[in-house]
Amino acid sequence: MREMLKHPSLIWRLVVITSGWAVVNVMYYAIALNTNNLTGDRFLNMLYGGIAEIVGVLLYFFVVSKWGCRDCYCAILCIGAVVLAVTPLFALWNPVVVTISTMFCKLCTSICFNIIFVYTPQLFPTCIRNFATGISSAGGRIGSIISPFVMHAGGSGSSVVPSIAVAVAALGSTTAVLFRLPAIQTENLPQTVDEALAMKSVFSIPCFKIRDVTNAVITNDEQNDQDNQRFLTARI
Repeated sequence: MREMLKHPSLIWRLVVITSGWAVVNVMYYAIALNTNNLTGDRFLNMLYGGIAEIVGVLLYFFVVSKWGCRDCYCAILCIGAVVLAVTPLFALWNPVVVTISTMFCKLCTSICFNIIFVYTPQLFPTCIRNFATGISSAGGRIGSIISPFVMHAGGSGSSVVPSIAVAVAALGSTTAVLFRLPAIQTENLPQTVDEALAMKSVFSIPCFKIRDVTNAVITNDEQNDQDNQRFLTARI
């Protein structure tokens, strides 16, 4: 915990990934709770949802090995959020399409959950990895708790407001992960804080750059060493 407080960039990582856990869980349970409201046989809809989750686990291995955790998470969650936002509009056209789009969103959510479960430990060094993963998982549990309230936010039988709210939250999480978290290029987990800090995001926003206090102290110490070395050299 003390190591994390010394490095604001690690705190930002924890905040972003924890919010990602919460968003994915809200999206997953919101879709699961809405399954009974879909057209058709509810037992078949539950079967379709289970099949979507199994396919999501299988696709997870393929997409992550090919494109990496961060990029796959952002792309798949973004697609799922867009489909979720327009799903209520499909009810005006064909209720069967609503069921298909809902199962597609559940597929995307299943993939994202597996991705974020593996991606989280890769962001933190060994000394705080368990702590960071536990906090992130707790954020997911909080998302699970509030998901029923989100589902009933639009009133009885209405899914427009919940769908748009969850979609906006998912798009916000996608943007935060893309701009604040690094894309892991190696299979080795960071062992030290320096190795974790060395992983940088490809994208950066100048106004959100954070100056690391520890790095500043190290830089000042190095500068003092150089000044002392020059002083000794001048005396010799």
